[in-house]
Amino acid sequence: MVVSLVFFLILTKPIKQAPVLEIPPLRVEIAELEKQDLYPELELTGYLQPARKVKLHFELSGQLTDRLVEAGRRVEPEELLLQMEAGDYLDIVKEAQARFSQEKAAIKRDKQLLNYVIANRKLQEEEVARMKELGQKS
Repeated sequence: MVVSLVFFLILTKPIKQAPVLEIPPLRVEIAELEKQDLYPELELTGYLQPARKVKLHFELSGQLTDRLVEAGRRVEPEELLLQMEAGDYLDIVKEAQARFSQEKAAIKRDKQLLNYVIANRKLQEEEVARMKELGQKS
């Protein structure tokens, strides 16, 4: 057994130096570069589809008199798209202004009534205090 172990160790002993392989030289190509602008051109065919569709909703009803933007054109925020007939709109504005004036008058009247109530309460409190004082004296 000892002999077989020694024999096995001799067979499996490592090699002192690994063989060195030569590396072939690298091939390098050298080229001179020039700076230039590129203008790529593409020729495509197909159908254009909008990225998103938007439906217009109006707060007022009425007749349109003018369309200021053509379909498919890019628009900026707050840009006027359509013009409406002013007749119906002006009637609505006048009605709203009349309601506003009525509400302002009602608020003014309510403030006056509140001031009267406050003054009346103060008078009543003073009267109650006077009656208590008279009741104590008699």
